[in-house]
Amino acid sequence: MIALLALDTVSDVASALRPFFANSYAESRGGIVGHVDIAADLNSEDETGLVWTFLDESPDPSIIRPGEVFVAGSELTPAVCGVVDIVDKPAGAVVHLRVLPGTIEQYRRLLDRVGA
Repeated sequence: MIALLALDTVSDVASALRPFFANSYAESRGGIVGHVDIAADLNSEDETGLVWTFLDESPDPSIIRPGEVFVAGSELTPAVCGVVDIVDKPAGAVVHLRVLPGTIEQYRRLLDRVGA
């Protein structure tokens, strides 16, 4: 049993609970990935109806461009997403994402099939 009261932050709690939930959830989404191109809460939509995140959530913001396809989300909840646009806002550049259908594993199999 985990002593949740001894954990200081939400991050500590999430890290402690990850082994208990990671396998079943990640399997349903196509597996855990070791890298995402841009971190995003895939359930967070703005007034456009699109998933959004800040450009500075990417480890390499220079590669995030409209029309490109990336892995977004988190290591536990990755998804293939297309970048719709990047909008400058007072709080920072906002990236609008369209979550594409399918799992990471389905895209891997597709690339293997076509020899890419």
